Amino acid sequence: MDYKKYVKDKKTHPLYDAPPPAPGTEPKERKYLGVKFECCGTYTRAYKNKEGTAYLARCPRCMKKVEIGINAQEGVSARFFTVRSG
Repeated sequence: MDYKKYVKDKKTHPLYDAPPPAPGTEPKERKYLGVKFECCGTYTRAYKNKEGTAYLARCPRCMKKVEIGINAQEGVSARFFTVRSG
């Protein structure tokens, strides 16, 4: 379907050939860890909190919450974690 012929205001329509974003305005990539919840067999991402002290995630099915602390002195280089029920 050619949506361009149905667009009335071409300058403000989001699907019409919009100009690329200005340099330096690209969104920052958020840091995350991979988390598998064994309780429901689901996978999600844990993103850093605003303070930068921990990664936070919730199981998408049962809403179980997990917080993975950040410690520069005793940290690990793993980027994927498994949350076990218990």
